[in-house]
Amino acid sequence: MVEGATTCDPGGPQQMMRRVTHCSLVILCSCVCCILAGCAGVIMPNVWTFHKANLIGTARTNPIGTSPRYVHIRIGTFESPFYKSAPRFALRLENGRVLRSSDLTLETVVSISTYPWRADSSMPKGTVVYGTADYVFTFQNSKLVQFEAYPHEDDAGVLHVPVIGTYDQKHFYKMPLSQQQLIEVFGKPDDIKKEWFM
Repeated sequence: MVEGATTCDPGGPQQMMRRVTHCSLVILCSCVCCILAGCAGVIMPNVWTFHKANLIGTARTNPIGTSPRYVHIRIGTFESPFYKSAPRFALRLENGRVLRSSDLTLETVVSISTYPWRADSSMPKGTVVYGTADYVFTFQNSKLVQFEAYPHEDDAGVLHVPVIGTYDQKHFYKMPLSQQQLIEVFGKPDDIKKEWFM
């Protein structure tokens, strides 16, 4: 044997088997960790729903680590209509005109409506829908029951972005809104539901 050389004694078959088993467990655990890390976008919730009375804000959190950005706001339903209970806020039209939530009467909405809309056949009798490039207003018997805002592209490929603000008109934000902006405009939520969807 060369002087200074060392030998590697596995310590017999049983010792070798224990080492192999230990290495296998380490490798297995490492693989599981990698898979979980790589699939975190699937395991983590990617849709957040902000609830406050009859207001629902919907956000997507993608890619991993991004804070929620609320791309859709709906206020009011036929069961809990806008005209009975709605948060106070303001909105800006594409022409720069600002309206408060209390201004959204049938007469005003008809005067700003630019898009032809039809009420869905499943909607109650007396329902009429009006829209601008940025917003959708649903009326039943001349009363506003639902308001919606969401960025979208028209048939010509032009992107229309709603601008929502505080009732005192001191702060306005383009959609999608951050959670902090949503809270600033509408107040703290009753709850936030986090789910995962494909």
